Amino acid sequence: MKLVAVVQLTLGPDWFCLPTEERQRLRRQMFDLIERHPEIEVRWFDADPWTGAGTEFMICEFASLRTYWDFWNEIREHTQLHRPYATFDRVSLGLERPLTSGLVET
Repeated sequence: MKLVAVVQLTLGPDWFCLPTEERQRLRRQMFDLIERHPEIEVRWFDADPWTGAGTEFMICEFASLRTYWDFWNEIREHTQLHRPYATFDRVSLGLERPLTSGLVET
């Protein structure tokens, strides 16, 4: 069973006011934390800020809700994910299934 979470967040003006070196340092720390959880496949995307509320989104794929919970318990304390730098806009959690699953033969 593969579970997927799409996490949409907005990096605010205070984040972009940080010096580039500081933003890069904090990002490296965040990605180091993510890499400590190889049981969760994480992809981070820069979103189109003109068409929606979020400036970034992550796709997390995992097999266990407990694993996902442990992952978030660790990274949610990171400075980059706190106000005033970031706000979470939406989390969509779902179960992957084939497109043909549940269809009725006619």
